[in-house]
Amino acid sequence: MSLATLSSDTLLIDGLITIDSDLNRAATEGVLHPLAETAERFRDISQDPEFFQVLRDRLYRMGYLARRGGPNHVDDSLTRAIEQLQREAHLTVDGWIGSNSWSALQELFAFEPSTAVERWIDRQGMSIAMRRAVYLRLVSLGVVVGSPRASASSLKDQHLQIWRDLLLAINAPGIDSGTDPISIQVIAFLFDIDALTSLVADLAARKSDGEQHSETLHRFLNCLLQIELWLLGYDKLKPDGKPLKLTRQRRKRAGARGKSAGYQYSQFYSVLRQFWRDRGLTLEHAESERLILQTLSHLAQLQDDEVSPSNGSDINNLITQIDEDAAAVEIQWQSQSLMGRLWDGVKRVWRFLKCFVGAVIDRIKLLARAARQLAADSFSVIRRTQKIFSEAASFLWKPAVAGSTQKAALHHDKDFDFKVFLDQDVAPQESQKLFQRLNHQLLCFRAAIRLLRGIFLAAMDAVAIAAGPWGWWRLIRSLLRWHNLYDEDDRRLIEAAYNVEG
Repeated sequence: MSLATLSSDTLLIDGLITIDSDLNRAATEGVLHPLAETAERFRDISQDPEFFQVLRDRLYRMGYLARRGGPNHVDDSLTRAIEQLQREAHLTVDGWIGSNSWSALQELFAFEPSTAVERWIDRQGMSIAMRRAVYLRLVSLGVVVGSPRASASSLKDQHLQIWRDLLLAINAPGIDSGTDPISIQVIAFLFDIDALTSLVADLAARKSDGEQHSETLHRFLNCLLQIELWLLGYDKLKPDGKPLKLTRQRRKRAGARGKSAGYQYSQFYSVLRQFWRDRGLTLEHAESERLILQTLSHLAQLQDDEVSPSNGSDINNLITQIDEDAAAVEIQWQSQSLMGRLWDGVKRVWRFLKCFVGAVIDRIKLLARAARQLAADSFSVIRRTQKIFSEAASFLWKPAVAGSTQKAALHHDKDFDFKVFLDQDVAPQESQKLFQRLNHQLLCFRAAIRLLRGIFLAAMDAVAIAAGPWGWWRLIRSLLRWHNLYDEDDRRLIEAAYNVEG
């Protein structure tokens, strides 16, 4: 059942249908891109080349695709790659990059999404997908020098021993010389960039002048800083595990013997200087490792004063700033990379927005990036809630529970008194499936009741897209505000209601 087929006698249903129509238009015109949650949604965004290129790149790096490039649509190689990911990650194998598969890929590959490490490790050890991800993470952090592309056999025991020893060097809590290198405690630090940055800040406070760290530790510090700056949006850096030089050389002024014309900086050094300028501070020259530790310590301080989209005042501040520069933000909104940078580094963007004092164009780039992520996140949740509401609504006025057959049926009357009809020849699994469907519909009903108020408010706020320098801003603004109306419990509830198979 779709929203359009529901009775439109009430203002609530009218509002839901209106925002459903507006969101469809936004997706069609490329203003907003939701996550690919289902096979249907995956087809809806199949014209977005960036999504497919990002997806193919990540599957290639994980070793599931033989080559990085490919067509901007689903082909046999992509389907096989997704099936292999699902198989190795112990997911339902269907070949679709739906919500569960995309979330798994994000957890395993991306730096910021929280990763439940225990999900990928059981009594038999790490899943193959996790082994690939751990290897890539070790390479990205400069701990292992190797191919930036994983295979099922890339990870070696000695790689994790090196990592355990490095954690000892930076005084990671809970780690000692007797800690098993393949333990969850050791592996979890690979997927917690915030914790690593904080530990390095403590290391900087202890470092004495002239003290030299091991080559592995120095390479790790260099690569960790590259990752942090890349997550903030300094795209000249790539988190590929290759240390970059922090050097400067004096320029000589033409025709003036011995006179300096300033310094020429390496690319990494130039990015570092830009970061400090954006903070309104000056970076004093020092030896390479001191510069790295100083910057990582500063980033660790930003973690302590974290700004997040869960704070309503922060979102209102974001909206106010975009209102002031609507035309410029619209240009950035249309020009910036959608999928590649949308889902990586968003948490750090929010931290940085509060204290960014750099060029206006760079600030606006951050504004557009933060707003895009929040709007797309709300877009996806609203999509799911609308589907759940449709299913819950059918549960209210259809007397037969979905999934009822001639041999096994559940019916309810207007007072919701349930009656069960089971044929004497019905198979146990058929009756069990029917009760599973009932539980699923009850879960959908609970989710719809909990989230419907927020959807309704968003619908009423978004109707009649306004004309002006940015006609879509009214819808986007309502999606940003709606983000404050649901919390992690709501997310878990809607995830469960959406993904239970009926």
